[in-house]
Amino acid sequence: MGRDDSNADQYRYPYEPTPYSVLERLANTGLIRKGNTLLD
Repeated sequence: MGRDDSNADQYRYPYEPTPYSVLERLANTGLIRKGNTLLD
């Protein structure tokens, strides 16, 4: 878990996953519902 800079350059950014605590808070807002798509 954590940041992966192995393929980073000036055009592509490293993958850094969103923490589950942030995703849980977002899900609890009611703005995301069953059937919605979330791109992380």
